[in-house]
This record gives sequence, C-alpha cells and structure tokens, in this order.
Amino acid sequence: MNSFSEPSGGSPAPGCPRCGKISCACLPERGAAVVPPPLRQKEPVTLRLDRNGRKGKTVTLVEGLKMHPEGKVALLKKFQKLCGAGGALKAGTPEIQGDHRGRIRTELEVLGFRVRVI
Repeated sequence: MNSFSEPSGGSPAPGCPRCGKISCACLPERGAAVVPPPLRQKEPVTLRLDRNGRKGKTVTLVEGLKMHPEGKVALLKKFQKLCGAGGALKAGTPEIQGDHRGRIRTELEVLGFRVRVI
C-alpha cells in the first residue's frame, strides 16, 4: 500500500499528494509556468522598446521587476507563450522579440504590477 495514494477503500485518494487539497497550486499543470506572486513594489515596472545593437530588430524590455531570478524566468516563459515570440533574460531583464507592450502590460496588470509604458 502506498503511503499517500490508497485509503482503506482501495481507490486512489483525491487531491494533491503534497498538501491533500482537492485543487491546489502545489503541482501546476504540465508545461505551465509557475509565476510567484509579485512583491509589493513602490515603483512601477517599465515597458519599453529597444533597437540599439540589434541590427534594427525591435524587442520589448520589461525593466524594474523586483523578484527572484527563477520568477523572472517563469514570467519570461509566460510572456513568450502569450505573445508567440522568442525572448531572453539578459542581465536580469526579460526581453521579448517584437513590439508586445500592450499584451505584456495587460498581463502584468492582471498579476498585480503597476506598469509604465515608454
């Protein structure tokens, strides 16, 4: 008998194997990026376009995020999927290929960030 999967009836236990709740955030759906809740930050997150040093290609920069680097990576993956574009985390700043300020602004506001667009 498994330690967490089979109660006395023989059927699998409902819920999460970690916390026991029926619906929880411990185990995200497969392939879903886990974005930790934002810290309360006084200054807004800045969205801006940049073309410098990129051979004329446009990227959207998300500056001023105060969170753990793993959270930035998860947020970057979420933005890439949302925008259908590539991107990278350079010097702690998420960069998304193309002009996606509107989509990213909406998503950041839903997550609880204040956003300033330049």
